Amino acid sequence: MGRRPGRPRGRHHRRRPHRRHHGETARGAGQDQVPLRHPRPHRRRHHRHLDGRELPQGRRRRPAARRPRRHRRHQPPGRPDHRRPRRQPRPARRLRQPQGGPQGGHPQHGRDRGEPIVTSDHERFFQLSRDLLATSTFDGRFVDLNPAWHTTLGWSLDELRARPFLEFVHPDDRASTLDETARLGQPGHESVHFENRYRCLDGSYRWLSWTSVHVPGESRLYCAARDITERKLAAEQHERTVDEMRRRHQVQQDALHAMASPIIEIWDQILSLPIVGIVDSVRAADMKQALLESIFRTTARYVIVDLTGVDTVDTATADHLLTVMRSVRLLGAQGVITGIQPQVAQTIVALGVDMREVVTLRSLREGLKFCLRHLGYRVEVPAAETVAF
Repeated sequence: MGRRPGRPRGRHHRRRPHRRHHGETARGAGQDQVPLRHPRPHRRRHHRHLDGRELPQGRRRRPAARRPRRHRRHQPPGRPDHRRPRRQPRPARRLRQPQGGPQGGHPQHGRDRGEPIVTSDHERFFQLSRDLLATSTFDGRFVDLNPAWHTTLGWSLDELRARPFLEFVHPDDRASTLDETARLGQPGHESVHFENRYRCLDGSYRWLSWTSVHVPGESRLYCAARDITERKLAAEQHERTVDEMRRRHQVQQDALHAMASPIIEIWDQILSLPIVGIVDSVRAADMKQALLESIFRTTARYVIVDLTGVDTVDTATADHLLTVMRSVRLLGAQGVITGIQPQVAQTIVALGVDMREVVTLRSLREGLKFCLRHLGYRVEVPAAETVAF
């Protein structure tokens, strides 16, 4: 029983059914006759008809041959498999040439089915450009648009073509946009750096700078727009910063002018103007304006100009001082100059400046006494230098 000696059993070896049939008995000395069961009951189907009847003795139904399983052998790396063809790569997609040649606009619109399929650098540039490229008609509708429009504004290209482009323009820019479009129809006119605002899908507006041209003999406009919103915002921020700096500078200048010509009311109807530093034409004009306004407001009768802080005086400075004194006299007040330094007095004499029409005193104290006596006050100076009225 079992396999034949000397014959190896391989993976696809077909097992043969047992030679003994179901129903045979094993005989032996001193043993009862016991029916011999088939060692593999599931093999009994090979000894029966399809309807279950037993085959006659000595006749066996040959079992159907089992189809061996085909195992794909191991394929070493880099070794081609001849039993399975390789998958060929898909050919590159080619674009069709737009109607009117490469300058006709978007390759997906305005073309016929019978046109040849070509690949053009102009079409690739139209698709990959980050600027907003478009062709439009004079009635205000877009024809060809590149994908940069959707990236910048958020609208789909079909939505932009479905409505007149004037509906996307800011209401404050529509009149200027219509005028610029009308001028493009004139021969030889080009639109360069024309700016307007376009509405985005989220309701905001973006600034666009346009360069448009009309080719004679065609009914289209060729346009290129660039998003300048960030530049506009930066310029507005710069203007606000400059205005704020100018305002602060003006405040500082006003404070310096007030410090340069501080007008003090030291007594009733007596004003004092101490001067420190050089008096030029601008400073003299500011002092004269402030002094005349103070005289008119306080109805002062005397003005004391103290030159204690002035070390040098030239002809221009002396002329400015005399101009201030003449302006004071025109308002009915009298000017008094005090605190002239020795070197300043020498310079004035050397320059030949006539100071006879101006009252000059040695110090501010002497000038105050002079003004008080002319106002009717009695000034007494005791040993302790007190003033009694």
